[in-house]
Amino acid sequence: MQTKRPKAKTFRDLLVWRKAHEFVLGVYRFTATFPKS
Repeated sequence: MQTKRPKAKTFRDLLVWRKAHEFVLGVYRFTATFPKS
């Protein structure tokens, strides 16, 4: 039995994209604390 899910209208609607985006933003925030040189 399959679960009915609403179709994604854009890639931003995809759960995997949202999780990856959260991860990338976290990496950016973390690396912003690194020394500039």
